[in-house]
Amino acid sequence: MAYLSDKFILLSICLLINFSFSFTHFSIVPLLSAICISGFRYLYPARTENTVLLVLYLFFSASNIQFLYYLPILMYDWFLPKQALLSGLLLLPILVQIFQHPLTIIIVALSFFPAVILKQKSTRSQQLQKAYQIQRDATEELNILVTQKNKELMIRQNQEIHIAILHERNRIATDIHDTVGHLLSSSLLQIGALQTINEQSTLIEPLQDIKKTLTTGLDSIRRSIHDMYKESIDLESELQKLTQAFAKCPITLTYDIASYLPDNHTFHIISIVKEAMNNIIKHSNADTAEILLREQPVFYQLIIRDNGSDIHISNEGIGLKSMRSRVQEMHGYFRCNTKNGFEIFITIPKEVRHENHHH
Repeated sequence: MAYLSDKFILLSICLLINFSFSFTHFSIVPLLSAICISGFRYLYPARTENTVLLVLYLFFSASNIQFLYYLPILMYDWFLPKQALLSGLLLLPILVQIFQHPLTIIIVALSFFPAVILKQKSTRSQQLQKAYQIQRDATEELNILVTQKNKELMIRQNQEIHIAILHERNRIATDIHDTVGHLLSSSLLQIGALQTINEQSTLIEPLQDIKKTLTTGLDSIRRSIHDMYKESIDLESELQKLTQAFAKCPITLTYDIASYLPDNHTFHIISIVKEAMNNIIKHSNADTAEILLREQPVFYQLIIRDNGSDIHISNEGIGLKSMRSRVQEMHGYFRCNTKNGFEIFITIPKEVRHENHHH
């Protein structure tokens, strides 16, 4: 918008100069020529034809003063403070005709000042706008980065809270097992001893009822402890422990699961990883291995592979049968490949998982 307003001001000045001296039918030619060259420069700033058109216009300006009247329009397009030589070429037609038309040349030369001032103003405005855009983009990028970091921090914080809760459940389950469970077991042994030495018929039934009550309570506590222990297992921590304790070769773990798998899936995956590690130890000469557990939109993906070249393993082996059976229980897909090392590829659907977990 500023470009058009600047050009309108310069065009008005040029027309005023032209009308002040001698506006003829031929004046339309330099007017249209200057407008066309300026427009071409605006639309295609990097084209080499711009220089050719400028040189032609300067040539005609040196030979015909009518072209000189509209030179300020081109001065606006080509004036560059850091390129004095190129800007100085625009003054050559003035030097050529200054002796023939001194008054006219002085007025035309004075019209160059508005062109230079407007160009400098426009250049500063563009620089400020560019700096603003850079600053705005940097701010947006920083906001995106901060949002992403906050999201990652929230996920990490939730995971840490979840792990802390699991550890606390495990500690409570252990305390209950070591205290209440042992006390109830001792009480059952004491009642059994009393029943053995009891000689009063009136105490037989009460002792039996107490024994049943204690047995029911002990079974209930054992079930609760078992459930708490199952819920206190963190899959990522368990897999990290397995990989750190693996002595056959270096093994890397990639864990990319945001949600929490149900207990039966967690135990199945841990068992599958253990069995796969045993196969690497027994049947592979690998020197590196990796475990990848990722969450996809509709399924979970588990890949276990190594770079072994001498692999002797049967698809009918007990280990592979056990892994395949566990995957089937999760309604997943199991594939084993031994062409380029030992690789196990498993996918576990999410929808079936939720249904099974619900039931």
